[in-house]
Formats: sequence, C-alpha cells, structure tokens
Amino acid sequence: MWDMDDPDPQIRPLFTPDSIPGPKLPEDIAGTSELDFFNLFFTLDVVRALVEFTNQYAHLHIVLLPSNGAVHGAWIDTTVDETTKFLAVIILMGVCKTPGIQDF
Repeated sequence: MWDMDDPDPQIRPLFTPDSIPGPKLPEDIAGTSELDFFNLFFTLDVVRALVEFTNQYAHLHIVLLPSNGAVHGAWIDTTVDETTKFLAVIILMGVCKTPGIQDF
C-alpha cells in the first residue's frame, strides 16, 4: 500500500482519469447569463433562508441589545433583493480586483 511518507516515488499510484479533468459544462450553454450561473448556487430558497436568519440574528443581537446597534438598536429587515445584490457584489469583489473598496 502506498503511503505519503514513502521515500520511493516509483511505487506511487498513477493518476489516470477516465476523462480530461476540469469542469464539465453542457454543450447547450449558449445564451446562458452570469445570473443563470449565480442562481445555480444561490437559489431563491437559499437566499430566503439567508434573509430569514440574518433578520432573526439582527433582532436578537441589535434590536434587543441596543448597545450593539449603530443607532441604539436600529435595524431595518433585509430583503431577498438586497441580499442577492450583496452576494453578487461579494463575488464581484473576489473576481475583479480594484485599487480600493470604494471602486465597487
């Protein structure tokens, strides 16, 4: 059996995949938008859950504990639209490098 600590590289198993490694996209992706790919990972149900839990957390830790709130407990519930835009900006910030955060 091969072991990472084995000093003899000759007995290491060969990596022989059945196909070329990498992402496998369907051939019919023409006309697919960036939003379509975004929605594969962040479905409406996922974003709704994020919104629900974010608002619950804010209610417990900001509204009920005013000393933690920016304006003494002020909180406006977030929405699906706002959360979706926030996630999109976070992804954009990881993909597109800019001189400063204010450029987003």
